[in-house]
Amino acid sequence: MHNPVTVDRKTMSFFIRRPSNFHAHLRRDELMRAIAKHLMQYVLYLLVMPNTGPIRTMAEALAYYDELMEIARTEGLTKLMLIMTLYHTADINAEVIEAMAEHAVTFAIKHYPPAKGATTGSGFSIPLDDPRSAYQLDAMAANGIRLLGHFEDVVDKYNRPLHPLAGEAHYI
Repeated sequence: MHNPVTVDRKTMSFFIRRPSNFHAHLRRDELMRAIAKHLMQYVLYLLVMPNTGPIRTMAEALAYYDELMEIARTEGLTKLMLIMTLYHTADINAEVIEAMAEHAVTFAIKHYPPAKGATTGSGFSIPLDDPRSAYQLDAMAANGIRLLGHFEDVVDKYNRPLHPLAGEAHYI
């Protein structure tokens, strides 16, 4: 993919052989098959978001991985690397994190706002200040599992709804 760039009134172009996509929603069934093959052909690494179901266990993530890799194989995309994500829930314990670290598939954990209605998948996560999260974060750090965040609030400190575009700034 050639991309012209102008710097100090000089136009240059550069070539990106195979970029990465670190936020892909590939859906399921026919829509997944229609979208995935077109997206996959242009990237080397693809971070697969867990909002299709939702994906909360390794078994669910691996089944989704197999579906996506079958599309990749059919399209001849043998070098594609998928990074699978699970929702940050109370069910993710040290054993799950260790299994993620030992598996041949690359995994990450995606934190969504615990409040329902914030975004796709919100309402499944536990708060980061929940004591269970501290144990999870320690286990993730020890095992090299990344925490990805969709960090936003849906209400202010007085429990008043925030405008959807204000949620991330309020969280920070």
